[in-house]
Amino acid sequence: MIASHDDTGDNATANIHWKALAVCVVAAMVEGYDTQVLAYVAPLISREWGLRPGAFGPTFSASLLGLMLGCMFVAPLADRLGRRWIIAGSTLAYGILILATASVDHLNAMFWLRFVTGLGLGGALPNLAAMAAESAPAHRRTTAVAILFCGFGLGSFLGSIVAAVLMNSYGWQSVFVFGGAASLVLVPILVFALPRTAPAKASAKQQPIPVAELFRKDRRRATIALWIVYFMGLMDLYLLQSWLPTIVNAQGMSLELSSIISGLMQIGGITGALIMGPIVDRKGHYPILPAAYGLAAASIAAIGLTGDSVVLTGVAIFCAGFGIVGCQNCNSGVAAIFYPANLRATGIGWALGIGRAGSIIGPWVVGVLLATMVDFHIIFMFSALPAICAALAYLWLGRQRDLARSDAIPALHMR
Repeated sequence: MIASHDDTGDNATANIHWKALAVCVVAAMVEGYDTQVLAYVAPLISREWGLRPGAFGPTFSASLLGLMLGCMFVAPLADRLGRRWIIAGSTLAYGILILATASVDHLNAMFWLRFVTGLGLGGALPNLAAMAAESAPAHRRTTAVAILFCGFGLGSFLGSIVAAVLMNSYGWQSVFVFGGAASLVLVPILVFALPRTAPAKASAKQQPIPVAELFRKDRRRATIALWIVYFMGLMDLYLLQSWLPTIVNAQGMSLELSSIISGLMQIGGITGALIMGPIVDRKGHYPILPAAYGLAAASIAAIGLTGDSVVLTGVAIFCAGFGIVGCQNCNSGVAAIFYPANLRATGIGWALGIGRAGSIIGPWVVGVLLATMVDFHIIFMFSALPAICAALAYLWLGRQRDLARSDAIPALHMR
């Protein structure tokens, strides 16, 4: 059932691994679109429904709460049942729910639909990350997972383009219809194209949910540090992703331009991941990831000082994405290296779940600040603090480069 990958495998095997990674990247693109789509259309919905500033804060947080619970309780089921069916089933569920979101006409219904949609989104993403790691040799796992999350970021960026093209001509509902339809088309592709991974065999001594295993003496420090990094990093990522289009639009840019320029955060993240992923694989996460979080903190603070300058705002958003999104794309690779195969989905799922707690708090706090008319400069100064905390957590973790590179990972079987 278990086999390790190395660079001496034949070309056919290598091709199968790249095909597995390619399918995961496409799935991550669709999930990235569906996760981010509400932020791009929220300014238009607020205008049509006559909502007060910050009214979408609870709805953003509800979506992220669903993501957190999906990461923590749906995703780990794959360690028992295999990853393919959890990924395909989660994608089917959130595709149907996103289509249903196009028919709502009040904020309360939007709140609950986004919460339930988040459960499906959270169930799929950690398993896509785990499968990406398992498709690559041990010394390339961070790069493979970074590539996967580049797909997620690219899907989020394409969402900004699709929203800019569709929403003014066909209404905000068309943006949800597009995402839901793409998700449902993807389901049969996942069923037939994803590799089969054998679930871990249960033993008499095995705990039903082996969360305590994440805190064994040799794992405790790294688990705590990774949870801090995920919490702070995702807090920053989602408060920016949720509110950037609204804040940029409020500063005087058009709805279409604010949507597109906010999407530059994802382009910065893709660039950061492609640059930092191979470096982390070769030299470890220290000092590249803490330095990138420091760059993100400075760039986020700078967004509040750029005023209505399109160029300066775009550069600051790109650099913020390079650090925040780029690091997040590498974090799951670091976690995938650290946790052994039978704990990988659980380890990544709980780290993402803890991170989702931060992602819930961030958008909610910014929504409160907007509702109380706090100055934009103060909001962005506040938003720089989580990136600083993430940098400090990685510095505390130190130079634990190899983590668990000796762990075997399950062979991928194609049907």
